[in-house]
Amino acid sequence: MRARSATALLAGLGIALWAARTEALNFFELEAYRAGTGGRGALYVESFNSVVPRGSHGDEEEIFPTDDIVRTSLEVNYGIAAHVDLAVYLDMAKPEGHDFRYAGVRLRARGLIVQDLLPFDLGWYTELEFPQRRFAEEDAALEIRGIMSRDWQRFSLRLNPTLEQAFNGDEAASGPQLQYAARASYALFEPVTVALEGFGDFGPVGNIPALAQQQHYIVPLLKVEPFEGFEVAAGPGFGLTRTSDDLFVKFVVEYQFSAGAP
Repeated sequence: MRARSATALLAGLGIALWAARTEALNFFELEAYRAGTGGRGALYVESFNSVVPRGSHGDEEEIFPTDDIVRTSLEVNYGIAAHVDLAVYLDMAKPEGHDFRYAGVRLRARGLIVQDLLPFDLGWYTELEFPQRRFAEEDAALEIRGIMSRDWQRFSLRLNPTLEQAFNGDEAASGPQLQYAARASYALFEPVTVALEGFGDFGPVGNIPALAQQQHYIVPLLKVEPFEGFEVAAGPGFGLTRTSDDLFVKFVVEYQFSAGAP
């Protein structure tokens, strides 16, 4: 009887930990933003891609496990004003054993608040997310970020504290999730920049769980800009907690078509 109880307890803990992995960061948007924008008329397209060689396993009847999943997101961003950008994202994913499929759409606005007056430039960011239920426990959510950034010649810092509120699903009742994105980068020489990024989800603001149930990642990144307006960046991401995916690889391609007023 004791053996059965222990087995049931371990199974329950395993299910709980796997479930925690599904309620976390948006892996289609692992990016730390600077406060500044591209300017009125600036148009760029970005392809964000990631693959998870070592992720979660589990019953895929409700949400796909992350092990061996491939994610890709196409972003189109346009500067509607000197300090305001609008963007739309189309998310696709290929879970292990499945073909690529539609994973959701996102709408985002961000802008500059203060520049060159404080120790850090300040910006704002808001995003509406409409994920497919096989990739998230909700089908609508709101994300709000504060943006802090600063450049010192070759060195730059970015910090994006984030609140995300689901409109339905299990996360809706628990309240907003406290998350973050951060980046420190150094321009080695033209056109190469190295960076260290951090991403994490602390959990519900009103009931933050133990560190083992949170998700935190560190991503060393290499960015190359072979010519003006075109950037390629790639790096591995390492999970730092029990409920984080062990390893993923991030690959980003961005091209800016124009800058300045049309």
